[in-house]
Formats: sequence, structure tokens, C-alpha cells
Amino acid sequence: MNNVDIKINIEVHEEMKEEEIRKLLDGLKRLQEKQIEIPNPAERNEYEAYLIEEFKHKFKIILRRGNRQSDKLTYLALDKEAKLPLMRLDVVPDNHAHKNPDGEIIYGTHLHIFTEQYQDKYATKFDINNPNLVNYCVEFLRKFKVIELNKNSVVEMPRFC
Repeated sequence: MNNVDIKINIEVHEEMKEEEIRKLLDGLKRLQEKQIEIPNPAERNEYEAYLIEEFKHKFKIILRRGNRQSDKLTYLALDKEAKLPLMRLDVVPDNHAHKNPDGEIIYGTHLHIFTEQYQDKYATKFDINNPNLVNYCVEFLRKFKVIELNKNSVVEMPRFC
């Protein structure tokens, strides 16, 4: 996986059907924490979310920032029980290429959404207005159906040298 060291259970991938995947992706979720912080370069922050309809079903929201390229950041929504990467946003420079399983090449920031057919290998271009790390995070969480986000839900803390 892109810049995130998570052990993925491939057997779960093979057993999970599209209907189950859609239920996890489409269900409304709430964050455990009131605020998410964009990590400093070479750092990683983890948060927890849960399905509103099924409080016991938990997700990990992982943010990992690059070391050499501090503008590179991966946002990951992981099914906590199955360790299944349901959604991943790779914020990368415009000249960064991603090759999809069908041979299509896309450049720049892109979104992976887990499917039965491609697992997390297929990506689509992810464009937003006013691109910055905070806005990308907010849009990623909205796409993952996290509710009750406000202007203070995601912050980038100043770095002190």
C-alpha cells in the first residue's frame, strides 16, 4: 500500500462481497474524536470512526505524511476488524502517475475505493476546489460518509523547529 504500513488480510478481501463492501462504504459514520490533526512530515496520526447504525463496527482513519515530500499525504479508511482498506486518498504532486489494473494512467491526487473486482488497486482522479491538506481531509471524510464535520473538525498544527 502507498506509504502506509498496515497488514492486510487478503483472505478477507477474497471473501468480502460487493454488497457487504457497499454497506460499509455507504453507512453513515461518526468520528470518536472531535478533531483530526494533519500530521507533521514523516508522522502518522490515527483516529477511530464507527457506523452510526452499528456502533460496534469500527474503522481506523489513518493519516500519514511523507518525509522527503511533506506535501504528499495518504488518508486511509480501514475496516478495523477485517483490516480492509475501504478507501484511500493519495495526495501527490501532479506529475505522479498511478496505473490502474485496466492500464489507464492517472496523474496527481487520486482516490482508491475498494471493490470486489479490483480490491484497492483502481483509482480515480480526485479534484477539489481550494486544494490544501485540510480540505483534502474534509472531502475524504465526507466521501467516506463521516457526518457532523465542521470548519474545526480538521486542523493543521503549526510546526515548531
